[in-house]
Amino acid sequence: MLSVLIADDDHWATRGLARALAGEPELLVLPPVHSGAEAVAAHRAHRPSVTLMDLRMPGEVNGIDAIKAIRGEDPAARILVITAEAPGPQLVRAIAAGALGVIGKAARDEAVRTAVLAAGGAGTGGDEPRLLCGLVDDLLVAGDPRLMGESHSAGEPCRTGASRFGDQGAAPVVPEEPTAAELAVLKEVVRGKGYAQIAEDLFISVATAKSHTKALRRKLHAGNLAQLVVRALEYGYVS
Repeated sequence: MLSVLIADDDHWATRGLARALAGEPELLVLPPVHSGAEAVAAHRAHRPSVTLMDLRMPGEVNGIDAIKAIRGEDPAARILVITAEAPGPQLVRAIAAGALGVIGKAARDEAVRTAVLAAGGAGTGGDEPRLLCGLVDDLLVAGDPRLMGESHSAGEPCRTGASRFGDQGAAPVVPEEPTAAELAVLKEVVRGKGYAQIAEDLFISVATAKSHTKALRRKLHAGNLAQLVVRALEYGYVS
């Protein structure tokens, strides 16, 4: 059974998310918390399988600060951002801090349960491409100018300039160039397709799809798949 911590200062939102998750027998919803500081303390006490984190919470510790603090104590922590509106530039900072993806508070109950189960899946480390569905659109709506570079194809030099990805530090102006096969997988990953679907669509094995994704993370200096999407936008591999 997966335990889930919900952190949001909106009590209606926490109740709604708790009701959505209650319909899944594999999930145990922990008592919700309503500030960043409470989220850090609750994660320390319970070590939940998945944490749902609002970014805009009152007090000295906001959602991004809480993500950083939690992952500082537990680097394997699996955290999804929850948002009721266009997340803005804070979304890039949350992903840089280690968030795995985003769930809209207005999402259907089934979509919320599916995302939490994917994030908490055994043996995945939270790296599940299905968590990325809609992330490109969310990032572009956020309006961060670093993500507006021109797209380019394999073999062309990167034209977007040095990456300045949040707290992850500067990446090389021109990363190690992905292969054509890796770029084909990248385009499917950022669409939020699962590895099995990617393998079927590209006529490769699931193991090959995962291997290409691992190589892409190394070449584009991404700690997880959400960071890979940001890097892909920054470097202009997707648009």
